[in-house]
Amino acid sequence: MNHARNVFLMLMVVVITACTATGPRPCRQDDQCDGDDRCVIPRGDNVGSCQNTSAEGEGEGEGEEGEGEGEGEGEGEGEAVPVVAVVVEVGGPFSCAIDSLRRVQCWGANAQGELGRVTNPTTHDGTPAPVAGLTEVTDLAVGDRHACAIGRIGAAAAKVHCWGGILGADLGINTPIVVGQLYQPRLPASASIVDIAADGDNGGGLTCAVSSDHAVYCFGPAVEANGIPLDITGLGQAVSVDVAIEGVCAKSATGTARCARNTAVFGVFGCAAAGACVDLDSRDFVVQGATACRLDGTALRCGGDNEYGLVDPLRRVRAAVEELEVATDVADVALGEQNACAVIGGHLQCWGRTLRGALGIPEDDVANSDACYVDQPAVRCTGRRDVPLPADFQGAIFAAVDVHRSRVCGLTNAGRVVCFGTGARGTVEAPNEVFFRR
Repeated sequence: MNHARNVFLMLMVVVITACTATGPRPCRQDDQCDGDDRCVIPRGDNVGSCQNTSAEGEGEGEGEEGEGEGEGEGEGEGEAVPVVAVVVEVGGPFSCAIDSLRRVQCWGANAQGELGRVTNPTTHDGTPAPVAGLTEVTDLAVGDRHACAIGRIGAAAAKVHCWGGILGADLGINTPIVVGQLYQPRLPASASIVDIAADGDNGGGLTCAVSSDHAVYCFGPAVEANGIPLDITGLGQAVSVDVAIEGVCAKSATGTARCARNTAVFGVFGCAAAGACVDLDSRDFVVQGATACRLDGTALRCGGDNEYGLVDPLRRVRAAVEELEVATDVADVALGEQNACAVIGGHLQCWGRTLRGALGIPEDDVANSDACYVDQPAVRCTGRRDVPLPADFQGAIFAAVDVHRSRVCGLTNAGRVVCFGTGARGTVEAPNEVFFRR
C-alpha cells in the first residue's frame, strides 16, 4: 500500500498527462485500464493509476519546447483537473480517502477529532477536506474513531501519522490527544513502515503496521501495552495486514497468510487454538469476527459464521460453514458486522442484513428476502444484489469497496466515490456521491 516516495512527483506528472476528463483512473491491475494503458502501482502500494507507459506517452509534455508544462496549457487551457479519490477507507461515523494529489481528505463526524481538523464536535461535515500539512501519502488506515496514514509533513521523511480517538492508546501514544493535531505512534525508530491497517469498536481501535523488514507492530486498547506498539511475533514474513478488532492477519510475499488473535480461536480457515492460520493462498483476504473472505484468483470464497448470510447469501445454512464460492469475476471485497459488499463484474453488490441501509436499501424494503432467524422474522437478510446507485452512476465501473459496520463506500475506476448506510449520529444515508476539495 505504499513506498517509493521519491517517485511520486514524477508519477503525478505522468498521471496528469494520462488523465481523462474525470481525472486519473485508479487501478489494481492492467485489465482495469483502457487501450494500451497499464496499471502503474508504486512499489509497495496496492492501488495505482492507469498510465500510458510507451516512450511516446512518457515523453509527452516534457520535450524541448516544454509543451504541456504548467497546468492548463495547450488544449483545454484553463480547465482544472478535478481531484478524485485513489483509495477510500470507511470508519465509524466518518470516512477518509487518499486523493489524486496524494493528500488525505476526511468527512463525517468529528466528536473525537476523526477528521484531522478542528470543527464543532456536534457538527457533521459531509464535505471532505484535506488533513492539513500531510502530503505524499502512500497508505491509509481508518478505525472506528481514529485514522493513520503514511506520509510526509514538510521536508521530514515519511512516517506514520495518526489522529482522532481521544484516548492516546488508539494512536500508539499514552496521553490524551488534542483535536486537529497529528501524532506519531511510538514505533521503533529503526522501523520503516510500508503497510498499515486498522479497525475498531466502541472500546477503542486496533492498528497494525508492517515494517520493511517484515515485522508486524500493533497498538490500541486491545493490545493493552500502555500505548506502546507491540511486536506481534509468529506472523511470518509479512508484507501486508488485514485487521479486525478481534485480531490481525498478515500476508507474506509468497501469498500465504497467518492470523493471530488475543484469545480463543480466530474462527475460520482452520485456525489453531494457538492463534495462527497457515497457508491461506490468496490474492487478497478480509476478516471480520468469525467470518473471512478471500480472493482465489477472481473467485470470491468465504467461510465461517453464516448467521447473517455472509458466507451463503441465500442462507441455506444458518450455522458456521466451510469455505464456499460466493461469486466469480470479483475485484475487491469487504466485510461489515452483518453485511458484505464486493465489486463483481465491475458492479457494486452487497448481501447480508439490511440493517441501517447497509445494502443501500431501507431495512423494511425486503419483502422478497429471507429472514435471518426463523424465530425473529423481523430481522431480515437478502441475497446478493446490486446497490441502487444514483442515476448518474449508471454504467460506472467500480474498482474497490470498503465497509465498516453498516457503512459502505465504493470507488469507481474514474475515482468517484459513492457512500451509504449508517451516517453520523446513527442516521441512515441513501447512496450518494462524495465530492472532494481541490
